[in-house]
Amino acid sequence: MIVGIAVETTVDSNEASAVTRRSANVTARRRRGSNRGGAAVIGGQRSSHPALEGAARPWATSASYDSGRVTTGGADEQRVPDGEVLAELYRRRFPPEELEAMRGVWRVLVRDFFGPRIPVDATVVDVGAGPCLFINEVKAARRIAVDANPTLAEAAGPGVEAVVDADLDLPSIPDGTADTVFMSNFLEHLASPAEVLRVLRAARRILRPGGEILVLQPNFRLCPGRYFDFVDHSVIVTDRGLVEGLEAAGFEVRELRVRFLPFTSKSRLPKWPWAVSLYLRLRPVQWLLAGQSFVRARVRS
Repeated sequence: MIVGIAVETTVDSNEASAVTRRSANVTARRRRGSNRGGAAVIGGQRSSHPALEGAARPWATSASYDSGRVTTGGADEQRVPDGEVLAELYRRRFPPEELEAMRGVWRVLVRDFFGPRIPVDATVVDVGAGPCLFINEVKAARRIAVDANPTLAEAAGPGVEAVVDADLDLPSIPDGTADTVFMSNFLEHLASPAEVLRVLRAARRILRPGGEILVLQPNFRLCPGRYFDFVDHSVIVTDRGLVEGLEAAGFEVRELRVRFLPFTSKSRLPKWPWAVSLYLRLRPVQWLLAGQSFVRARVRS
């Protein structure tokens, strides 16, 4: 049985002030149509981060995914990366030696944190599975990885079903298939708040009654100065906006950790298994180093 908890639903006044100061130069603007050169905000109006002013944002558009194809809403909009571009981008971002270190990190994360939240007889769907770091490690009766990257099958481990599909409606997954849907570092790559809500509703559709969604997500409130260090980050997501989106999609939040993991694994923080395990037990350290939030929500009956 899941105990409903909200571990950290607010930040203290010092943090709030710091976030306000860091975000003071974020220029909010309402726009119709395309999101040219800007970043969309989940849980608020669209904004343009200072780092983006005057810069080309090749994937921050109002493009939509349709049946594995990428289509755009206008001739003046730029394309969302197709599968081949994604594959090349992630080959460069995660070289083999770094991927190996990340596998060790995720082995501990799944063993000590995510795994105990997932029944061993569950069907688990990992949306935006990428290099399959989570889905390859989790113990479950059925494991399904979904991603737009055409190299997904190469990353999927034994027993993991690989579904290459860029459609945010998840048409490859029938209604009520999953007991658990997992998303990690995924929503910020979408093109608009509407697309975030779209994929959250799709997750709701493929879950069985009482099923859960687990979301690990960079939180703009915790790392505004680094959030757009990756060229394919488009949508601004915060813990508050994510909770609002989940509730709008038909979920009720059962667990919220505003400050959980560091913003990125591409840092000098130690990745030894014992260090990761220790980090998960030291909440004060998470408070200092976290750039990502964790939300666990159940399908609302």
